Amino acid sequence: VKGRLGGSGKLGGLVAVVILAFLPIPYDKMIEVRPDLVATFFTLLGITFLIRGMRDIGDIRSKSKRWFWASGIAYGIGLGVVPKTIFFIPPVILTFGFLWIYAKERSRIIGKNFGLWMVGLSLPLFIILLVAISSGDFARAFLLMTKVPSQASKALSEIYNHSFYMFPSHFFHPNQTFYGVGGIQNLQYVMNLLIWIIASVWGVIRLVGFLREDQMQTQARELLIGASFLSYYAGFTDIFPLKHAQYMIPLTPFIAMYFADFLASLARLFQKRSSWIPIVGIIVFYIFIIKATINMNSPKLSWTNNETFTKIANISQIVPAGSYVFDLSAESMIYRDPYYICCVPYGQYMEALTGLNVPDLPDTLKKTNTEYVISSRLGTLPPSDLKYIEENYTYKLLGGLILSNKSN
Repeated sequence: VKGRLGGSGKLGGLVAVVILAFLPIPYDKMIEVRPDLVATFFTLLGITFLIRGMRDIGDIRSKSKRWFWASGIAYGIGLGVVPKTIFFIPPVILTFGFLWIYAKERSRIIGKNFGLWMVGLSLPLFIILLVAISSGDFARAFLLMTKVPSQASKALSEIYNHSFYMFPSHFFHPNQTFYGVGGIQNLQYVMNLLIWIIASVWGVIRLVGFLREDQMQTQARELLIGASFLSYYAGFTDIFPLKHAQYMIPLTPFIAMYFADFLASLARLFQKRSSWIPIVGIIVFYIFIIKATINMNSPKLSWTNNETFTKIANISQIVPAGSYVFDLSAESMIYRDPYYICCVPYGQYMEALTGLNVPDLPDTLKKTNTEYVISSRLGTLPPSDLKYIEENYTYKLLGGLILSNKSN
């Protein structure tokens, strides 16, 4: 960030960190344990290494080669963890293409550096390939990593789009889960919208004007960062079949950086009139963002999982260890689930599962001798499965939380 923001780098970098810590979307997903965070970290690390290597890309005596190799490895790890980060690969190719055209006299060196980057990119993917081969069923492992997730996402997206489509703007509507309160008349909601809108527009402006920079390396840096931002942005809005908040995690560092860059540009503009204006402006901004953060998180401090933990404790007192428990709510994850599809309301997706050989639920419950069913979300089951459970699991335990086919 410091290198990206030029002379105001230190201040801009601090502002970017504060913004990243504030953003309500996808804050709730960033504090969870998700592969998207790991993939984003390594992708950003790859961008950082690549920018470092481009500082002296045309100097044959430089040691920049190691940066290109390391950058490729970082990109490869990110891609191996979450394939959606493939949208960050075309901007790298575009940037190397720009450098190759811009500096024809050094095109050979640039080509070699691109080759090093490709070698680094291939290394983690090759290791993943070896792991798949060593699994003993390479064809199945390969399909599980590529075709099956793609087909599942496509099939589920058709159901989502038909029944309850999530627009890319879905998470920017009033939502108590994200903003702590409902409605639009709250500071955190307004600030989040302003940051995302201004940063997005500013990112486009910086990309379009990347040739205004004086040096080739600076132009390449602007092109890489801006193209990476817009490439993934386009992927989320127009290409990803499903729209979930965690898919926005790779965008948030760019949003934070571009908004900080926007503030730094304003500071440089007003500094010509008075050196005090930028200082006062930053102080006011911090006051607003601290106030918004307090307003957003204060209600969330009372949100706990105590009710769920109490349910789990009560279930463990009733259900013997090692038993099969059919559960669509994941409240009994310490037990074995008898069914092929676990912990999700799969009845909502039956249209998409018609082409799969989905096991019959009644037969599965009989074969596994399942005595217990968690009553949560049973209404999402296909009617025939729901009827079977209602007719056979008639004994209610813990006030109806657990259904059993045997009296205790």
